[in-house]
Amino acid sequence: MIKPVEQELTANKAKQVLLSLDGNLRYVPFAALYDGKNYLVTKYDFSIFDNLNTQRLFEASDPNWRVAGFGVTKSMNNFVALPSVNDELNGIVRNPAGGIYPGKISLDKDFTLRELKSSVKNKYPVLHIATHFKFSPGTELNSYLQLGDGATLNLAEFKKIDLSGVDLVTFSACQTGMGGGIDEEGNEIAGLSYISQKNGAKTVIASLWSVSDRSTALLMAKMYAYREKGFSKTEALRNAQLDLLGSRAYSNPFYWAPFEIYGGFK
Repeated sequence: MIKPVEQELTANKAKQVLLSLDGNLRYVPFAALYDGKNYLVTKYDFSIFDNLNTQRLFEASDPNWRVAGFGVTKSMNNFVALPSVNDELNGIVRNPAGGIYPGKISLDKDFTLRELKSSVKNKYPVLHIATHFKFSPGTELNSYLQLGDGATLNLAEFKKIDLSGVDLVTFSACQTGMGGGIDEEGNEIAGLSYISQKNGAKTVIASLWSVSDRSTALLMAKMYAYREKGFSKTEALRNAQLDLLGSRAYSNPFYWAPFEIYGGFK
């Protein structure tokens, strides 16, 4: 997929690669493609775009990020506990013990649909959602985010949330970049990443498979730290991925490659 254009990419000293994908290619982790010596993450930043957001690809981001962080740590509805979510959110949202960006954290029982909608209404530029997601191909009603109060938010209801003005939505959860299956009207079921962009979010970070609780918390903390230093969104994610790739515990692509950036990359 890359070799036919690699000479041109090298000649132009390309660092940022924008991907317009269709079919099953939408679910290929390009950062983890391997040329026999290195993963592509060592060469390029990747972002995925479609006709939803071509007008916003090159827009500058809001320089004054505030983060509304939402998370579930407890076991509920047949999902396992996510103990690292607490560290993840506290590593991102500024607090007495650390953190990076100003904002607020809504954890477990405080993570409600009402609180999520309130954060959108109050114009938080960044929504960081660390929880479980169940994707069921072929139905919007059975695919849902787990909220912290025990309720669930299915895709049909999520479609009603206006995300206009949101700079970044990060879904730190399993399979949030997945779509697929056909509904009763013959239409493909869109995933969270697509719906979020259609609802107005400039950029979305979502995952292609079931992710590890601990490594995901580490990856996210690193990504936001790089972002705060002035890197673009794609550069920040790639640098965080490279850090995990270079570690002893999380060098396998399973840990660092599932997350993709959709939409604006700056």
